[in-house]
Amino acid sequence: DMIIPSNETDASHSSEFSTGYVSGKKESCIIKEIGQFLKTNDIDTIDQIKINIEGGEYALINHLYNINYMSKIKKITIQFHEFVDNYKEVLNRTREQLKETHKLLWYNIHWEEWILKEEYIHYRGYKEWILKEEI
Repeated sequence: DMIIPSNETDASHSSEFSTGYVSGKKESCIIKEIGQFLKTNDIDTIDQIKINIEGGEYALINHLYNINYMSKIKKITIQFHEFVDNYKEVLNRTREQLKETHKLLWYNIHWEEWILKEEYIHYRGYKEWILKEEI
């Protein structure tokens, strides 16, 4: 079951960890394992994925590696959340996993963007071309 937020304020608490803060109608939904969803829908690669799942990002990244799918995701924009147990350790372990297949493009206080190592060569060339055009 999930809570469907009844107003905009509650919608900002989109987390399994914050259901005590959310009021609204309860709905049942089907949750599918991502590997099965990708296989069922014949999705072999993902060009870009944005992950902002309120602490669930660590388990998702780990799972994508376990099912050998991470090398099929070209670009990942991810928000890492601090309210998980052993945050720094889990964050560092997840970043080490990401470094196996991806290269960090940029980060700020809340977000990071990673690109598949094989795609980085094309990205770097494109970025250099853009910079030359701007001069």
